[in-house]
Amino acid sequence: MPIRSLGLLALVLVLFFALQLVGALLPFQPLDPAWQWRFSKAVVSGATLLLIAGQLDPDDPVLKQRRRLFGQLAVAAAIGFLLLLPLQLSAGLRQQQAAGSAQLSRIASAEQRLTQLRQRTTAATSVAELNAVPQKLGGPVLRPSDLAQPLPLP
Repeated sequence: MPIRSLGLLALVLVLFFALQLVGALLPFQPLDPAWQWRFSKAVVSGATLLLIAGQLDPDDPVLKQRRRLFGQLAVAAAIGFLLLLPLQLSAGLRQQQAAGSAQLSRIASAEQRLTQLRQRTTAATSVAELNAVPQKLGGPVLRPSDLAQPLPLP
């Protein structure tokens, strides 16, 4: 009886692998980098489940039949794993590109705000105007000790 339960456990692992793949495939968006990463991660982590399932009960006739089926599909699986490499490279490059462009956009926005802050601070003619500039642009609030200092002469 314990040997048969190992065979059932192996079948459960195979079914779990299949469900994991279906979960990774849906919604089907092969051009989305996040989908590509999710799918390749599911296939690579699920391959371990198939290996464990095959080793749990090597004499079970149902598992032998499944093993023959998986053996016939091994060529397709090997090609699939090889095709995952460009898929992962493509997804990684696109994600890196997107993160880089978002970072460049944030840097450009910060530089623009800093330039505005410098220009308006330099153009301030009174302490009250100098205090109002950072508040309008979302900059730092001046402390009373900062306000007590005289403005530099141009």
